[in-house]
Amino acid sequence: MQVSHNVGKTASVISVFLFFLMLINFLDKVALGMVAVPIISEYKITPWQFGVISGSFFWLFAISGVIGGFIANRVRSKVVLFVLALIWSVAQPLMAVSTSVVGIVVARMLLGAGEGPTAPVAAHACYKWYPDRQRNLPISFIFSGAPIGLLLAGLIFPYVTLHLGWRTNFLMLGAASLIWAFLWLRYGAEGRVEMSADSREMADKNRRVSYFRLLMDRTVVGVFLMNFTSYWSLGLTFTWLPTYLQKGLGFAPQTAGHLFSLVVLLGIPTNLALSWLSQRLLMKGASSRLARAILAGCSMTFAGLVFCSLTMFDYSPMEKVWIIGIAAGFSDVMRSLGHAMIAKVSGPSQRASMLALNTSIASLAGIVAPMVTGWMIQSATFSSANGYETGYVINGVLLVVAGLIGFFVLHPERSQQKLSSPDSPLVPECAR
Repeated sequence: MQVSHNVGKTASVISVFLFFLMLINFLDKVALGMVAVPIISEYKITPWQFGVISGSFFWLFAISGVIGGFIANRVRSKVVLFVLALIWSVAQPLMAVSTSVVGIVVARMLLGAGEGPTAPVAAHACYKWYPDRQRNLPISFIFSGAPIGLLLAGLIFPYVTLHLGWRTNFLMLGAASLIWAFLWLRYGAEGRVEMSADSREMADKNRRVSYFRLLMDRTVVGVFLMNFTSYWSLGLTFTWLPTYLQKGLGFAPQTAGHLFSLVVLLGIPTNLALSWLSQRLLMKGASSRLARAILAGCSMTFAGLVFCSLTMFDYSPMEKVWIIGIAAGFSDVMRSLGHAMIAKVSGPSQRASMLALNTSIASLAGIVAPMVTGWMIQSATFSSANGYETGYVINGVLLVVAGLIGFFVLHPERSQQKLSSPDSPLVPECAR
């Protein structure tokens, strides 16, 4: 099969569908954080308690992500993504009609269960259409739906909350998921680029390496660690950034919404530019270690240092907004490059499950980060910026450590060669 047969009009249509899927996915994730102030006021809860409620989204996220990934190894991506979108369309209206904290937690847990497999299965679906050296830009485009979703959240949710109430946001999101699901059912398709000469990650497509051997590989472990710290940044964005802009920096609700969009907007060109640079290097013959691993390590180390500077210098409120936006943009590129490295190492027959494990382990940061930062905010008093900024500094330290570790442990080509060697233990048929 020729690559050009797959990388064409249909591949582009699929990429656009997956872009909108990620856009809705991240609107879903950030919605609770965007209405944090009215919810905290209405239910009379503390910042730490709200951090726990926000983290409930991730209680089933990791488990469902792993299960969904293994299912996607055998079931068409089109079917898996359709079912996931249907779950979102049920969970969000439940959130809208909830009248208690318990109801909110249940709705967020259901949403998390439905969204856990989304990113890895979307990446898996994309990789079916593109060979290895052409994957960085398509996957970056698809994942750019995430920051654009966050950008739209900053523009739409404050307006809707002000004029129609915070619950209306969740009804709108449920409707958007349902519309996407049925359009995808009609127009979605599966790619079959796997056996082209350029995209054969393993010598034999049907060969499956022991999962223990995969999970003990240094590149896989390093990517998991780096994605965890990158997801910590996302956890802060989802849960505390909107409130930080209002309570910490003193901006009015709608102004805070616009500044939230600015933070997200700053990250989009950064992510796309770094992904373009990575793909450009690959197309010119650079190794995946240089074009992906070293680039990701540099980006995360830089992001961590920028986050740490929040408490080192006397920035104005607007300067702090810019600082967070720049750091978040450099941190976020790891999601695109990390998925590409996992896909290269694991091969097509085990790719969906390994991508799911990558996302699921990273998502644990979404449980821890809101609670840790909530405790910091509560200790520093809810109206002070100090607690929020301490949370970002903790994130910064984690990013620097992970980025430096990445320099030494990530070597995708070496891992691929080792795992595809004839003496690599195979997975028994019952474990596939």
